[in-house]
Amino acid sequence: MPQSYPFYDRNTQPPSEGSDIEGYHIESELASTNCSYVFIGRNIDSNEKKVLKFIKCIRKNMERIEREVEIMKIANHPNILQLEDSFRYGAYMCLVSKYAQNHDLQQYIDKNYPNGIPEKMAINIFKQMLEAVNY
Repeated sequence: MPQSYPFYDRNTQPPSEGSDIEGYHIESELASTNCSYVFIGRNIDSNEKKVLKFIKCIRKNMERIEREVEIMKIANHPNILQLEDSFRYGAYMCLVSKYAQNHDLQQYIDKNYPNGIPEKMAINIFKQMLEAVNY
């Protein structure tokens, strides 16, 4: 008989900093949206930094969430962040990926090129983005 999991409701508590979940230690929250919480954590065995995205499992969104997980499992492209692990955690689906040190492109540009990036670099970034979308 398949495991039955609860669905998210307004009383569902989010994962908390300092907790250990499925072999990962949750360190700090990076972001939250209406649909998810994103944390920096560490793999307890290897001590590698990871990003853990806890998606709220709402009954009407389960097909979309399951499809996202399946697509991320098979995605294999150098410009797409690889899904390393996924699991249910109560009323959440957790997606685990590598920690990207520069967070996102906008933060990288703001930090390293406050007056704008050079044209050749912009062309290369745009090319990589198009290759990922095309994939």
